[in-house]
Amino acid sequence: MGRTRAALIAGAVEAIEKHGLRRMTMGDVAAAAGVAKATLYNHFRAKPDVVSAVVRAEAGALADACLALAERDGLAAALAYAADTLSAHAALRRVVDEEPAVALGLLVPRGSAREMADDAVRRVAASAGARLGPAAVDLVCRWVLSHAVDPAPAEATREAAELVAAAVTRPAAGDLGRRPG
Repeated sequence: MGRTRAALIAGAVEAIEKHGLRRMTMGDVAAAAGVAKATLYNHFRAKPDVVSAVVRAEAGALADACLALAERDGLAAALAYAADTLSAHAALRRVVDEEPAVALGLLVPRGSAREMADDAVRRVAASAGARLGPAAVDLVCRWVLSHAVDPAPAEATREAAELVAAAVTRPAAGDLGRRPG
């Protein structure tokens, strides 16, 4: 991602945190990014395009961090990190508080945001050495994304992440999870 586009994404996150999703304007995004509105419009035609880019960028960054963590420390560590990150994301907290229907849309198993989450879960699990079936991917996605709408204390998150990782990776879990074979 180019520096200008990265600045626009960061500016949009800041504007969402400050103004909320509904009240944020393209001018707010440009000001927070430190660019002219014309520069913003060179990258994005409208606010929904900016919001979509923010979701993709934030989800991609979270997935990348989880991939590295899963490879180094295992699936449970990556799941706990993802849940804690979503719980603490200030712009997401603002959206959940002011636009709960938008945040709840993440939990619906259809749509591009959920498809990105499913794909990220599969890749993170593979990085930790686990191959997950469809039911396990769904369970993990629902658990991680639930922290976007209902944050939990870090200690409880770590313990629950270990339980979720163990449940979806044990051989006896049938369709829930499969070890690499």
